[in-house]
Amino acid sequence: MLASRATLEPHPKLPSHSALMVSINLREMYTPDVVSPKSPSEIIFLADRSGSMGDKIEALKTAMGFFLKSLPSNCSFNICCFGSIHTLMWPESRSYNQENLDEAISYITDFRADMGGTKLLWALREVVKMTSPALNSQVITLTDGEVWKATDIFEFIRYSRSGLKPDSTRFFVLGIGDAVSHHLVEGIGRHGGGLAEVVSVDSAGEWKGRVIRMLEAALTPSTWKIDIKVGDLPEEGQHGVCIQAPHHIPDFHAFSKSSVYFLYSREVKIESIKVIATATSGEIVTADLPIQRPENIRNCVHFMAAKSVLNDLESGQSWLHAAIRGEEGKDEVEIEQFTRAEGEKIGIEWSLSSRWTSFVVVDDRNSLENASRWY
Repeated sequence: MLASRATLEPHPKLPSHSALMVSINLREMYTPDVVSPKSPSEIIFLADRSGSMGDKIEALKTAMGFFLKSLPSNCSFNICCFGSIHTLMWPESRSYNQENLDEAISYITDFRADMGGTKLLWALREVVKMTSPALNSQVITLTDGEVWKATDIFEFIRYSRSGLKPDSTRFFVLGIGDAVSHHLVEGIGRHGGGLAEVVSVDSAGEWKGRVIRMLEAALTPSTWKIDIKVGDLPEEGQHGVCIQAPHHIPDFHAFSKSSVYFLYSREVKIESIKVIATATSGEIVTADLPIQRPENIRNCVHFMAAKSVLNDLESGQSWLHAAIRGEEGKDEVEIEQFTRAEGEKIGIEWSLSSRWTSFVVVDDRNSLENASRWY
């Protein structure tokens, strides 16, 4: 089920429409060397101590304990607690040794959910500013994910990874609890070149394996850039024939599992696609994926592709933004108008909720008014 694959789905009712889903599992395509980097690295933990963490604070302590006791000896580390404010355990990261480990374990013992709101972006800015210029830095956030303006966080992470030291800082996140914002948690991992995991408060027995896996991921040196070759089909945006989502394929981690979608406004006839993964170390892995066609043709891939396009539009990273920003004289107000029109069109066509579309279920058979829940 987790194998890399390419699934092509013709639309059951619209013969001129097709959708392609390319699912990529890098660890299934090759065997990564999951080892600590030869050069020392810096690991900074961002611990959410906002008021909403009240029933999750013990789970936070447990996870932090697993992380700290599993760090390699050739790293430096630090802890930043955040809420409405943020505070660092030390002014700068310290080497991992028994003395500093004991101090950190004592520090997390006193954690309380007593720091107000959840201003994650402020804490991220502070942490990125204090990272060592001489080391590759791994930022691991532990949070219940209850924040506003996730798009601003994603934008800052993308900006951080395209700065003076491209890709030298990666972002990982462990979501804690049953009400985690998957949009936030998965977005941080996706845009940050790292990994995202979610664990429930009552699954303490499953924590250790998840935490060790994330730490192994943080210590895996390479990040991968992905290129997908889809035969002789038109490229994205050409005559409106193809839309790719995500338009900008995020960097993959060796532990990443993700999908890239292609929406075609024409019939598609291809037998295979090629995935080319290039690591920051220079290693290149190529895989030819044969096209699979679902036995029962519905429109599941179309729905997932349309949702991915909507996510691109909402984050300002879509094919439409790239096309409009390439034209002279277009300001942000016009771009927003075009984006809204496209978002409404796709949301209505595929019955998907988004920033611009919502739906109400109406029961015509009786006049009862029932409670509803926004998901």
